[in-house]
Amino acid sequence: MNPITFGPLPKSAPGRRPGKHARAAEQLRAHPGEWAHVTTAKNSASSASLAGAIRAGRLAAYAPAGSFEAAARTVKGEPRVYARYVGPQQ
Repeated sequence: MNPITFGPLPKSAPGRRPGKHARAAEQLRAHPGEWAHVTTAKNSASSASLAGAIRAGRLAAYAPAGSFEAAARTVKGEPRVYARYVGPQQ
């Protein structure tokens, strides 16, 4: 086994753009308490899973846990994810 090497965490690649969830979370924070359609998922299981991940803060953009509410809804046959920013839980 190779020995591990300790050191500072390297910076992200220059020019790397924030992902879609970082952009969505930023927009939700700018409109606290307002529900927004965040994304359309492949299926209802995926939309439910993503909504749970948002609520739990498992995606870094939506941390800490409880800062966002999220719900999965099927609208006109599309599995959608809705979310809103409610602020950090104390």
